[in-house]
Amino acid sequence: MFYNGSSWQKIESGTQYPITDVWGLTNLGLVSKVIAVADPPGPGESTIFSLISGNAIDTLDLPGERIGSIWTYGMKTYAGGIKTWESTNNIWKQIIDQGREIKGTSYNNIIAASPSIVMHFNGIRWQNIIQWPVNLTFNAVAV
Repeated sequence: MFYNGSSWQKIESGTQYPITDVWGLTNLGLVSKVIAVADPPGPGESTIFSLISGNAIDTLDLPGERIGSIWTYGMKTYAGGIKTWESTNNIWKQIIDQGREIKGTSYNNIIAASPSIVMHFNGIRWQNIIQWPVNLTFNAVAV
């Protein structure tokens, strides 16, 4: 579903898999970008799709990756799965080996977390800020 400021409208994602995370950006109070990730329940490729201005959907598959978290800021999009990925102008690259969940507040305040480690990006480098025993896990991160 997409809210255009006055009413809800149904938007088809183009995937049969469950949507596991959604993130949106606004510009002067208007929605400018909404991204989501759909992850298959078993082995397979996750699909990241972008909805811009309520009428266009683009998809991207990252082979062999299981994406569960998505976040965007400005021109960059970040995806957290087995690894953490960054996209600038639809060109994806792996940035760290951890990061099932990813969220932030700006380019210099990003948190990537996996079941046993939490990392912070300060705009220059990634740093390990918390590590705990493998038998402790979590399901989400918020900044």
